[in-house]
Amino acid sequence: MPVALPCARKRKGARRPAWALCMAGLALVSAHAAPLAPPKNPAPATPVSGAPGCSRPISVAASSNGLLMEVDRQGAVSGVFPEFLEELSRSTGCRFVYEAMPRARALQTFLEGDVDMIMAVQLPERDAAGAFLPTHGGRIALITLKTRSTTPPLTQLANGDLMVNVVRGYDYGPAYRSQLETLRAIRRLEEVKDTDTIARKLSIGYAQATIVAPSQFAASVQAHPELVDKLVVTPMPSLGTTINGIYLSRSRLSAADRERLTQAIRKALAEGGFWRQYESRIPAWARPGLVAPSELAPVLGQP
Repeated sequence: MPVALPCARKRKGARRPAWALCMAGLALVSAHAAPLAPPKNPAPATPVSGAPGCSRPISVAASSNGLLMEVDRQGAVSGVFPEFLEELSRSTGCRFVYEAMPRARALQTFLEGDVDMIMAVQLPERDAAGAFLPTHGGRIALITLKTRSTTPPLTQLANGDLMVNVVRGYDYGPAYRSQLETLRAIRRLEEVKDTDTIARKLSIGYAQATIVAPSQFAASVQAHPELVDKLVVTPMPSLGTTINGIYLSRSRLSAADRERLTQAIRKALAEGGFWRQYESRIPAWARPGLVAPSELAPVLGQP
């Protein structure tokens, strides 16, 4: 805590040495005063000795994205992806800094070349903006609340009987966008900031359903445990399988930094730690929506 020094305003004719000494003491105390607020994010990991590092800090678009990444109100990040980057920092010497923002803005910011890295579903427009490194896959589902109705959830959806909430900025491809346009046309769609908002609205009856990868919804359901036994998860095969991964900016990163990060990320993913950490945190009700890296080869067109 700063210490107050009784340095009165210098009066005409006052002895200058005493006044100057007091002011010097005040400056010394102020220089050692504690900062007004702690940093938003934890201190970066300490690189291993001899790691070459990147040419500059690597900016990461930070937005809540299920168990992969959570961002609190102070902008501090947690989750599987930040933990992965912490280990990557130790092995490469590269430093990662997070820029917290809503999901829709995070995706747009990456497309505009204003951040170096983001974790997202693979889409052609994102491929044009960044080099993509797949981590796992997901299956989209219609998630509803249990009711006494005997009508299947997908039939209720087709009939326009459900008020559906989705996250603004989430994009699982053309079939997903078409489904949203259909719901928007009949005024049965509401777009919200994040999955936490959807979970809260479901718990108090202000929403009836969401269309999302169950694994992306899991963290929000954990914050509302009363929902767990009330959810009905209905797969939507018509929306296909999504491929999730890490994008590295083509325009913002230097070729040398992008290559260094690409090789390091591929090596780390091949060791399997990322998938083990992620899979272990997914609750039983959301596991049908998971697609392991080993299952991605046919989706990626690999033998």
